[in-house]
Amino acid sequence: MKRILLFILLTGIALSATADPVKITSWDIDRDVNLLNKAHFSVDNVNRETNTIIVYVRDEDEFGRLLALGYAAQRLPNLAKEYARELWEMTRDSDNPKERYFSYDQYIQFMQQTAQQYQNICSLVQFGTSVQGRSLLMMKISDNVNMSEAEPQFQWVSSIHGDEVVGYDLLIRLIQLLTAHYGTDPRITNLVNNTEIWINPMMNPDGYVNASRYNATGVDLNRNFPMPTGTQHPDGNPWAPETVAMMNFSQDRRISLSINYHGGALVMNYPWDYTYVLAPDDALLQQAALAYSVHNPAMYNSSTFPQGITNGAAWYVITGSMQDWLYHYTSGIDITCEVGDIKWPAASQLDSYWAANQESILSYMEFMHRGVRGLVTDPIGNPIPAVITMTGNSKAIRNSGIGYFHRMLLPGNYTLTASADGYIPQSFALTVPASGSVTQNVILQPAQMVSLNGIVRNQQGLTIANAQVTIGDNPPVQTSATGTLALSSIAEGDYDVTIRATGYAVYKQNLKLRQAHNNPVFVLSQPIFADDFESGLSGWTVQTPWAIVTESTNLVLTDSPAGNYGSNVNRSATLASPVSLANISNPYLNFDIRYDLEESYDFLHVEASVNGTNWTNLTSFSGTQSTWINVTLPLNAYAGQNVLIRFRLRSDWSISADGAYIDNVQINGTPVNAVIYGDIDANWQVTGYDAKYILDYVVGLDPVPQIDSIPWLPS
Repeated sequence: MKRILLFILLTGIALSATADPVKITSWDIDRDVNLLNKAHFSVDNVNRETNTIIVYVRDEDEFGRLLALGYAAQRLPNLAKEYARELWEMTRDSDNPKERYFSYDQYIQFMQQTAQQYQNICSLVQFGTSVQGRSLLMMKISDNVNMSEAEPQFQWVSSIHGDEVVGYDLLIRLIQLLTAHYGTDPRITNLVNNTEIWINPMMNPDGYVNASRYNATGVDLNRNFPMPTGTQHPDGNPWAPETVAMMNFSQDRRISLSINYHGGALVMNYPWDYTYVLAPDDALLQQAALAYSVHNPAMYNSSTFPQGITNGAAWYVITGSMQDWLYHYTSGIDITCEVGDIKWPAASQLDSYWAANQESILSYMEFMHRGVRGLVTDPIGNPIPAVITMTGNSKAIRNSGIGYFHRMLLPGNYTLTASADGYIPQSFALTVPASGSVTQNVILQPAQMVSLNGIVRNQQGLTIANAQVTIGDNPPVQTSATGTLALSSIAEGDYDVTIRATGYAVYKQNLKLRQAHNNPVFVLSQPIFADDFESGLSGWTVQTPWAIVTESTNLVLTDSPAGNYGSNVNRSATLASPVSLANISNPYLNFDIRYDLEESYDFLHVEASVNGTNWTNLTSFSGTQSTWINVTLPLNAYAGQNVLIRFRLRSDWSISADGAYIDNVQINGTPVNAVIYGDIDANWQVTGYDAKYILDYVVGLDPVPQIDSIPWLPS
């Protein structure tokens, strides 16, 4: 009787957190989802085939607010909540999870008993407390469960929405599978021995007890996370305690791969959710999603989602999702698994859900083990906190406290760099084999403080005065009348160097600064194309409203010359004539930009084309960048061809802003027949490394084979 009374009391306390589904018929899905997100409604599902949007409302006031926006909204029965209440009466004394859902109390008891029974491989961690004081639990399963090992970490999470509970049951069964079959099933034993597995079956226990999507204060936890853009509270709410707990837990560890279970659809939904721009690891994300969906026939053979996977934003845009936060702010990858069309199915169906997902669950964990792994240490073997970056990919990862790192990668060739404060960065090329993984340990040497004494010249060898030189994060310096520059007390390391001088191409290269190599000569070239807009728009084809305006004493190109841009704008400024990249290696586009665009909804797209018809996105800007920044975009895909560039504003149907401002557009690259005397490795620098390369050639080595073969050997 006390438990029933407690359930009723908690339901009463959380009336404001209950929620009901509402159906909206939409003839412009993206527009309406946009408007609903901005109004802080929780969009639950979108069906583009039936032109319907499902939104949850918490109470009559919120339903009235929805109607006030002009939507013909139809209330739907909350089947999950109705079944949950029936189930409570039927199963409140059940202790068999294979036939009935656990109550919250039974769940806690199960987690505690399992950790006690399997102490050799299980450790139970309470990582937070819900609004109403319920425990947020993670079960760690690993062979050396009380140690941090040099092995990848996997995170399972379910029921961030309290009324989406199939994943809750799946993860309880997964805990049972891993514990009961460890030591007897080779596949299970291998996973436990080589993985730190963290399992949280219930992220929103208050919502579960109340059969509600929301937590006890009416917050949709999957709209409550900070965004990759830096927006901290996209839903207009403070961070919920459940959100804070999950962020702290995930940031304190080096999770490689994660999944969070939802219900209401059947698909693997990978980042990004907040933007149509593809994530840096888009190909990897798709393959990870397929590793799950391919073993679930109903999911894989979906008529709605090809192969059972979808990009989040391509389905429908949301802001503040857990998977976007985890992918951007941690070293890991998180994918949302919509595990079934029914949020809270009859308990009698749970066996069939497990049968449909068991192989997917194991295969998804096994997929994580591909890529590169290793230790980052100092010369005597002590672990060093390091950042691992990859050439051509903006996602960085960090290693663990014992120095271990794991970077998921598909088979292929990569160049990675390990960096740490006080140490010289080390770059290494590696090949991830088709079998899936490679080990690469890294030893970093302590960095010494050195003085840099350089000079800036042009291709003819003449010095360039008054060039602005920026080395790493150091303040810019100007070259002297004789083209020299000096920086004292700068640590050995690899630095991005940017040099700007009137009449020359913007110089952007990496400098390897060492004690023995601290006197670089930087060589500036002429741009292939350059326009600072001081002579007008004769080199451009512009669509209204693109025009030139005066900023300070300069003329700049903008999409909004008369104030804020308008709604539903899709207009561009395009080079009037293609630029030839024949006999040009490593071409790149460079420009200055500042912008104020409605975050996640309005975009400035930078695009390239070889024919003016088919355009490829190079990058996109959204949000606010109030000061001028310099941007460089590679054009390697267009080397040897003619290329057109355009800047295109795409706005949505509401909320406009000041727009984008562009200046100093250049296309640069290296002529294949260019001769820079002394520059052996063709990086437009003359340093001690070039002298070393010459000596290597003399003794018969081939130090830079990507530049040229040894001259006296047959090609």
